[in-house]
Amino acid sequence: MGYIEINNYKIYYNINGNGYPLILLHDGFYSTETWDTVREQLSKKFMVIDYDRYGYGKSSHIETFEDEIIEFSTKELKEFVNKLELKEFYLCGHCLGGAIAINYAIKNQNRVKKLILESVGLYSDNLIQVKCDWVFKPFEDLDNGFRDTLIKMHGDSLYSKTFWNIIRDDKKSYIMNRNYDFRDKVKKLKMPVFFIYGDSDFYFDIEHAITGFKLLKRSNLWISPNTNHIVHIEKSENFIENVINFLNNNCK
Repeated sequence: MGYIEINNYKIYYNINGNGYPLILLHDGFYSTETWDTVREQLSKKFMVIDYDRYGYGKSSHIETFEDEIIEFSTKELKEFVNKLELKEFYLCGHCLGGAIAINYAIKNQNRVKKLILESVGLYSDNLIQVKCDWVFKPFEDLDNGFRDTLIKMHGDSLYSKTFWNIIRDDKKSYIMNRNYDFRDKVKKLKMPVFFIYGDSDFYFDIEHAITGFKLLKRSNLWISPNTNHIVHIEKSENFIENVINFLNNNCK
């Protein structure tokens, strides 16, 4: 656990284990705490590295954010791995974290040896827009459990509300943007890729889940039964087993 300074702000990160590096990228709502259910077991096989992106968790807080989040976070990831002096590694991203992972991987094909994409939106459409509008309610109207989780992960209720309003108002990034489409980027990935989705994902139906698998020859797909959007929490033991098997397999 510790902090790295990037572009005059602080990034909180964890490093556990001594094996080959595996970087975990959290989604657009949560923080490094989302990986608590899998970090310990994965660190028995790999050097597991996870961090709070700018504005998230224990990293420096934000008051406004005008950048496009995927491009900004891709540059942040580049600075982060350079600070840690990592020459090559495995990369795993959940939802928005997966989109950041794709964007980084296509620009750094020689550094990312294998890529794990969990519940990642590869494009947006009208139905996804409706779902996003439903999810992004005013802070006061959020489900109590979800609101309490945001406060637990990001700090006091005042900052958590500020944080929520910033991401709620962002219509230019990721699946919140109706024109978002990463399918052509996925086609450029050269490393082995493991797609993971739940069969009952709120955002992405089965057709969406198999999109990436169809686009890439060097890919694997696991659709977890009776699972919603956060496979690594809902089915943590299966997630750990499948990730280890994929990373230890000599993919061609």
